[in-house]
Amino acid sequence: MSMIGNYLLVDEETINGIKSGKIDISEFLYDTEHSDDEYLDIDKSWHAIHYILCGQTWEGELPYYNAVLGGTEINDEDVGYGPARYLTPSEVKEVYEAIKDITKDEFKSKFDYKELAENDIYPKFDSNDDADYVWSYFAEVQEIFRKASLNGKYMLIYIN
Repeated sequence: MSMIGNYLLVDEETINGIKSGKIDISEFLYDTEHSDDEYLDIDKSWHAIHYILCGQTWEGELPYYNAVLGGTEINDEDVGYGPARYLTPSEVKEVYEAIKDITKDEFKSKFDYKELAENDIYPKFDSNDDADYVWSYFAEVQEIFRKASLNGKYMLIYIN
């Protein structure tokens, strides 16, 4: 089984509906059509992105921590690998401001497949050539945070 990182832009009404139980989170995530403008799948790159941003396996400093593993659990329902988490529009904006200017060269310079392996970063990478794979998804993370920030959206983050 693969562990896939996901982002979904939503409005306050949806967040409140999920929190109150009026909206079933699993149905919303898996049985509702979401446009490419509001949904992003970052495949297996999520853990490497977190590590490169935070320099730690599971912890990290805000706002970088919120880019992948942060946020507030929306409820206790397991949606794949634990509960979904959400970021408020102000948290989304903080993350965007922190990550928007990270360049490809800067990001890739922090990618060391041996270091990732020593820290049990998922998945196992075979060479530093894998940096392009991780960068391509990080660039998409930058873009979805830009969209969410510009539109005042909440963001659901989950791993399935």
